[in-house]
Amino acid sequence: MAMANITGLNIIENKIMEYVKECKKSPTTYEIQKKVKVSWSTVDKYGYKLEKKGHITIEEVFDDNGRKKIYWHLTDKGKD
Repeated sequence: MAMANITGLNIIENKIMEYVKECKKSPTTYEIQKKVKVSWSTVDKYGYKLEKKGHITIEEVFDDNGRKKIYWHLTDKGKD
């Protein structure tokens, strides 16, 4: 994973954004957590920060059993 250094983001945010950009489809918090090698709660926390900064949008989807998956979608700002 080559490190893109996006101005205004910390190291963890940059690692997360780099992985999300590499994905062909929107990844889940779990998928990001496995690849970036940080805890699920860390990815979750930074996801909401990245959403607030306008780099991603977060979509919460519930399956038939009521389990929640959080998908991360790049915004136009996040694609730069």
